[in-house]
Amino acid sequence: MNNLISLIPCSLLLVVSTVIAKEPIDYTDMKKKLTIMTNIMKSSTFVQDGRQVSGIHSVDTTYLKGQGVVFIVKPNAPDMYDRGYHYSFSRPIVPPAPPIFSSSRHSKTFDSEAEREVEIEMQRALSEAESTMSNLHYKREQYRELHEEERDLHYDIRDIDRDIKDVSFQSKRADKESKKEFLKQLDNLNAQKAELVRKKKELTLQISKLKQAQKKEQIALEKKRNTFYNKLSFSLTEALCLYGNGLRKLPKDEHVSLIIRSGGNKLQQGYKDKVFVFNKRDIIECSNERISIDKLINKGNSYQF
Repeated sequence: MNNLISLIPCSLLLVVSTVIAKEPIDYTDMKKKLTIMTNIMKSSTFVQDGRQVSGIHSVDTTYLKGQGVVFIVKPNAPDMYDRGYHYSFSRPIVPPAPPIFSSSRHSKTFDSEAEREVEIEMQRALSEAESTMSNLHYKREQYRELHEEERDLHYDIRDIDRDIKDVSFQSKRADKESKKEFLKQLDNLNAQKAELVRKKKELTLQISKLKQAQKKEQIALEKKRNTFYNKLSFSLTEALCLYGNGLRKLPKDEHVSLIIRSGGNKLQQGYKDKVFVFNKRDIIECSNERISIDKLINKGNSYQF
């Protein structure tokens, strides 16, 4: 009997734990919180072209029961350099949110030197990328024009070769007086051909140098592109850290995934997506200043897909 009584508290604890574990998630409330987080992410970057617009094209989010929250971010990229956009990473315009979002710690973080450095580096990277892309566009036009000129020279040389062949054939059947005239024509044609061949060689060398310069600038542009996406990844992770308390209703053993479209390495066509998977508890620790943003990034699983 005593053994039975002693088991009752344990049994009650088990029942209570089971009830708590099976407590249904308030999906409506979670969707509201995710909408707030989505708006924060979308407003954390801007394009400045006379008006302020979100530097992110779209942010989609969903909740997968038993796994966690997924944010899918599509920046105004990868063709942002072609469009001449200028991004400025600055303080987000935060929509109305629960009181927990507006702590003094957040405002201090936004005014921190680290964030200002991120903004400066982002602006510098994009400004350099725009300049490089403009140069690439100019050189691409040069390359096309030089190729057309090279093709025209090729056709001219071919026409002269045909004329040389005709004049040479006629000179063999001409009389002595006429033959002298044909030989003069041949000398003139050969001189024209030599000049065209010289120009073609110079043009070929010019095209080769231009191609090498294009290749170097494309490599430089790719590096600047990577810099942009690294800064973007940091800024989005920072948003999760600053406002991660809004995800408290997410079960503690679940995750928050961040997918940045075309943020990875170059493929034959397009780019891979960049994926970050964070534990919910790590995000909460970052929100409570127990770990830094950099440590949160390091603790997360990242890969390209």
